[in-house]
Amino acid sequence: MTKPIMECGCAANGTLRQMDGIVFDPPIPICAVHDCTIIMTPPDLTGRTAKCNDHGEVPSSLDLPFFQHRPEWPHDRYYCGCRGWN
Repeated sequence: MTKPIMECGCAANGTLRQMDGIVFDPPIPICAVHDCTIIMTPPDLTGRTAKCNDHGEVPSSLDLPFFQHRPEWPHDRYYCGCRGWN
């Protein structure tokens, strides 16, 4: 299942289950990096590539880890795990 894309350009990388005593059922997709909760229409990623630091390019996809669409840049971003996962 493809993740929703958030207003900040990131694919949702977490969910909000409860806040201030309010329980969200189902949980709300969020961007935990930018505290974003606004879901946007997915962009057309056809022909775009994403880079993780200097580790080559892969086709852009909302399913990449920590994907961020950056339409103003030549490449999108994601995290390949090059610096570890913990």
